[in-house]
Amino acid sequence: MDDYLKSRDFNGSVLIGRKGQELLTKGYGLANFEHEVLNTPSTKYRVGSISKQFTAASILLLEERELLHVKDTIAKYIPNFPNGDAITLHHLITHSSGLPNFNRLPDFSDIKGIYSSLISTIDRFKYLPLEFSAKFRS
Repeated sequence: MDDYLKSRDFNGSVLIGRKGQELLTKGYGLANFEHEVLNTPSTKYRVGSISKQFTAASILLLEERELLHVKDTIAKYIPNFPNGDAITLHHLITHSSGLPNFNRLPDFSDIKGIYSSLISTIDRFKYLPLEFSAKFRS
């Protein structure tokens, strides 16, 4: 990690654990370049693409435990969501919902470092048109 830090190839936090024991908990590089704020083990990060596979795996585990179903519509979890009765959890985890990519919204570069509540984040794209037709949904 020190080599990555020297070459400025990594900025983030690392937790290495084994059998319930923390072996390394450390922040590396900067959390905010403009204000030179250092990363710490407790730095909060905006969830990015790296979380997609963990989210999908978590949903499948919850389905296995019969706590939800991938065929559930998002209307079940977010009432009054446009097209919420047609978009399922399966569509979300397989990127087949037609919802716009949040990272490609026109103002994303302006807002990416600013805290946004879950409701505010959803409101940023929920009324935008779907990127492809409902005929692709099953």
